[in-house]
Amino acid sequence: MKKLFKLRATDLLPVTGDRGAEVVSRQVPELNAVTRRLDFVLKLKRGNEVYLRHLEFEMKLRKGLALRVFEYAAALAAEHGLPVASTVMIVKGPAPSSLVHEERVGGRVVCRRRISVVRLWRMDPAAAMRLGLGGAALVGLMGRRDLRVVEAAARRIKAGSSPRQCRTCGRYCGCFPRGGTLLVSWSGSSRKRLSWGRVSLPK
Repeated sequence: MKKLFKLRATDLLPVTGDRGAEVVSRQVPELNAVTRRLDFVLKLKRGNEVYLRHLEFEMKLRKGLALRVFEYAAALAAEHGLPVASTVMIVKGPAPSSLVHEERVGGRVVCRRRISVVRLWRMDPAAAMRLGLGGAALVGLMGRRDLRVVEAAARRIKAGSSPRQCRTCGRYCGCFPRGGTLLVSWSGSSRKRLSWGRVSLPK
């Protein structure tokens, strides 16, 4: 999903709750205070407000995820001096609609951070395709085995992207999170074959 956001971040802003914002920059930063590399960060501008949208991509909900995202957001805010909104995009359920990191002292909440969650398996493919090529590329990660839907997304990607973007977005269009994968290959601008196989989903 990192490559997808690099290519089509503007299409996907409604998915992360940033509709109407302008993409100022996109990066995969490495924080000095943390040894692990963050998945993706967008610098966005909406009106006069500039902020960071921190994205983490997960196959499924993992223990300690809220704390890890909180640590990354705090480090980003300290390093860049900008407000940080965090979103986790999860491919396979179950997962809640949001995560909360909360710290208490003496029974009182002293720190609380809400983290939005995009549950890809619950997204509507038709609504995703209306977002543009980036949204169409997400269809394959939604866990639906309706070949007509996946093929419609593949045609949308093929018709609207360059050969390079078509190859990248097409990888996502055919992925089913339970292991089966519909591989759609193109040679230049012509479709070559439709076959079943397995691929490793990018984190």
